[in-house]
Amino acid sequence: MLSLELASSMLIKFDGNKAKLFEFIDNTDKAYSLVSEVNKPILFSIIETKLTDNARAITRNRSFPDWPSLKQYLLDAYSERRTMGQWQLELNSCKQNSNETVMAYSTKIENCYIKLINSLDNSLSRESREACVSLLKEQTLSVFIAGLRPDISLSVKSQRPQSLEKAIATALQEEQEIKSKTEIYKYQSIHNSSVRHCNYCNKPGHTSFNCRFNKSNQVRHIQNNYSHNSSRRSNTISENQQFSQNSNIHRANPSDFNKNAHPNNNFNNNNKFCSYCKNKGHIISECRKRQYNNDRRNNTQSGSEVRTNNLNFQAPRPQAATRNAQFLQAEFQS
Repeated sequence: MLSLELASSMLIKFDGNKAKLFEFIDNTDKAYSLVSEVNKPILFSIIETKLTDNARAITRNRSFPDWPSLKQYLLDAYSERRTMGQWQLELNSCKQNSNETVMAYSTKIENCYIKLINSLDNSLSRESREACVSLLKEQTLSVFIAGLRPDISLSVKSQRPQSLEKAIATALQEEQEIKSKTEIYKYQSIHNSSVRHCNYCNKPGHTSFNCRFNKSNQVRHIQNNYSHNSSRRSNTISENQQFSQNSNIHRANPSDFNKNAHPNNNFNNNNKFCSYCKNKGHIISECRKRQYNNDRRNNTQSGSEVRTNNLNFQAPRPQAATRNAQFLQAEFQS
């Protein structure tokens, strides 16, 4: 049997915090069971002095004959009201968030595990209780590994830990390695960008070849665009010439046109483009608008020529004829 001094040193204070309830009860149960029956009333008085704050307030005006009665009152007042099934549902829904550390996630899992054990029926035998605790340990281990982030979960699964403590240690080690790799990559990226220096604008992060202030780069860009556009124009001209040749061939051989040209009509029409009226489906030699304008222009020119000829063949003016007659009459008289 323990002395009162050793038993009282095992006790802790309880202020009404639900997270500390079972720690206080477990320590008090051990100390209370290790003292003699004669010293138990004295130890119970010491236990009552360990209640502080809210726990002291709710027990101050109540009298309890012994520790078991006080223990039951504290359990009724501060223990969780959830059932074991509700705690299992909360455990199975635990997942590590993207910005959550392994330590915070493991603490959340361990809290659910402890609450599951505390929710076990007190009337269970020792063997039954140990079997339930072992089953809950395996379930908690599986939930912890499955809820980890994928990059950490794969590494932990490959090592096949046999306990929750080993799984947590492996996950913490893997998390630290990932952080180290990320920091190294960031340092290398910053170092590489700082090493590059432009001799043209004297700024870091790029070279003179990629400098936007370098005029030679601008000229090179313009030349590349010009060569690209020139190649596109040459391709368009060659396509138009080819289509015009095909149209001439079809005009020379109408029978061949009826046999061979119809299957490709839609394809040819879609690729043709008239540079006169800016419409698709035909080329400039086939443009009706151009033919209409040319015919109209020709008709206008022919009409102006006819009017000019009529003006050239007009009759002499009457005054000129009168002067000629007077001149002849004067000659005869002389």
